[in-house]
Amino acid sequence: MTNRYRWKAELIKVIDGDTVRAWIELDFGVKVKTTIRLEGVDAPEIHTSKKNSDEYKRGMEAKSFVETQFSGLSPNFIIESDGEQLDKYGRILCNILLPSGEWLDALLVKHGLAVAKEY
Repeated sequence: MTNRYRWKAELIKVIDGDTVRAWIELDFGVKVKTTIRLEGVDAPEIHTSKKNSDEYKRGMEAKSFVETQFSGLSPNFIIESDGEQLDKYGRILCNILLPSGEWLDALLVKHGLAVAKEY
């Protein structure tokens, strides 16, 4: 990934398998709280699907997986983006580099918890 921007971030909450809330550290100690949507992947929905559906169950599995990636580790991570890219809901589209050194989007796809998708 070239010509991309990187910022430090701190996890607040995992929303679902491809969305988190976080503090993003800009420069000079300035932080903003925002919602981050993983770029390039799509995980099953939990907020718009019926609780007993297969999609909901798979979505909860993806969410749990993401929570596990931060469990016991630092809540700090790196986000990487081409710049100011927002989805139709105003969420920042970017990739997340986990404290383990792995890319969250790639892990989700590798474990069958999300599919690759271009936006």
